[in-house]
Amino acid sequence: MDNRLDRRRIPRQPRRETLFAQVAITAAHGTRRTVRCLSADLSGSGVRVQMEEGISVGTVVDLWVRLAAVGRNFLLRGRVRWYDAARREAGIAVVFAEGTDYWEWQATALE
Repeated sequence: MDNRLDRRRIPRQPRRETLFAQVAITAAHGTRRTVRCLSADLSGSGVRVQMEEGISVGTVVDLWVRLAAVGRNFLLRGRVRWYDAARREAGIAVVFAEGTDYWEWQATALE
């Protein structure tokens, strides 16, 4: 089993949801970019996503997550914890940030 999965404190459930990750301002260019992702699994504390392009560990992202089952969009802030280039997957830890749907996400993510 993957060591990253062994370190999880909160169980995740497999879910295929479309996500849009907006990468935070970069020092080099001062721009933001939006990347389409597909979730592999999620929980109140994080999301494992499949993405076509690489992303650096530590990158702050704003996530727009659409949970089809509840018919709702969530705006979340996250930080990339790991990226696996061979699998094109990233683990993103969801963190509290003002103006996000953090608390609603906590209550809804695993319903």
